[in-house]
Amino acid sequence: TLLPTRRDLFNYEGGYGWGYGGSGPQNLAHAIAGRIFLLENLSDKELQQRARVILDKVISLPTLDTDSDHDVP
Repeated sequence: TLLPTRRDLFNYEGGYGWGYGGSGPQNLAHAIAGRIFLLENLSDKELQQRARVILDKVISLPTLDTDSDHDVP
């Protein structure tokens, strides 16, 4: 997996999502925050706060064409 989930930060067994504020996008935001700040020694609470910012400012925005499938090669 290129970007492993962070179930220690957000306990969700599904996949990743984009373009809304549901569980899939939250899962993605926590995985991204965990990877970006991997070497910062942040607490789980701090990582969760940063994941929320990533979700609100980037991931939950409907910037992709939601009528099409989007695959990452």
